[in-house]
Amino acid sequence: MRQSFILLLVYTFEIIILARQLYLSYITGELKNYIKHSLKPLYGPLVQS
Repeated sequence: MRQSFILLLVYTFEIIILARQLYLSYITGELKNYIKHSLKPLYGPLVQS
């Protein structure tokens, strides 16, 4: 009983870490895209490369 509870805890922890990583990568990706689009009119070719 106790072992299964610990297992459940570990799985929950793993899922939380995974979700956090996905969320952070999504946010940073979105930020990169936003920065790219907002800087494109200013720098053009520099941002594209």
